Amino acid sequence: MPDLPDHLSHSQALMWLRCQRQWAFRYLMGLKVPPAGAVVVGSAAHGAIEYLNKIKGAERKAPPKDEVLDVYDAKFEEEAPDAIWDEEAPAEAKDRGYRSLGLYYDTAAELVQPAGPEAVEEKLIVPLPEVDAYLHSIVDARTEQGEILDYKTTSKRVSEAPRDATLQLWLYEHIYSLKGIPIHGRKLWYLVCTKKPEVYSMDIDAAPIREAERWLRTLAQIRASMVAAVEAGRFLPAPPGQYWCSPKWCGYWDLCQKEEW
Repeated sequence: MPDLPDHLSHSQALMWLRCQRQWAFRYLMGLKVPPAGAVVVGSAAHGAIEYLNKIKGAERKAPPKDEVLDVYDAKFEEEAPDAIWDEEAPAEAKDRGYRSLGLYYDTAAELVQPAGPEAVEEKLIVPLPEVDAYLHSIVDARTEQGEILDYKTTSKRVSEAPRDATLQLWLYEHIYSLKGIPIHGRKLWYLVCTKKPEVYSMDIDAAPIREAERWLRTLAQIRASMVAAVEAGRFLPAPPGQYWCSPKWCGYWDLCQKEEW
């Protein structure tokens, strides 16, 4: 049995809660499956916004729009050949992301001033309580006004922040407080990648300290359950009837059916 990774991330924990076997394939065995086309669009847009924010953090002004879009284009072309595109042509998906990113540049980029280049894709590392591991997080951006930002790409507008995204921002705020860095706001930025693109932000209420601390303890418990499962060599499947436990939604489906657990 391969060794357990020495750190835990928010995405790891969510995958573990969704399906322990999926987590074992991805994080223990290191097996990666081809991403969906929408993931490539999101990854390319995220990379372009990271570039934009790093330049703004260093120079206090945005790079030219064409330069940002070129970063998107290059990252998309790099990742697109390995993706699964279903019924949509890659060129159509690329254009949707291109237009939403352009709209973000035109209408929202000027509203964001990172605290510096080091405050973009900022790594936060903190020990997990009572287990021999640490939590590894990467924050999309922290502004000079003390806001923490997370960027999302979607195919439709959402009216309420997902619970996992809220918990993630609360946890970031808690870790910053442990480091003595004050946080004055939390914001989700959404790029809606449709034929008629939309860009909007959603403010997240301040974190109740007990909620963030409780989630940190929960992450430590998740880590402990990972250790026990690895030692036993047993990993539970997703609960029966969950939509993600199917050939359509799980790239490990065929392998999972063949593997003896």
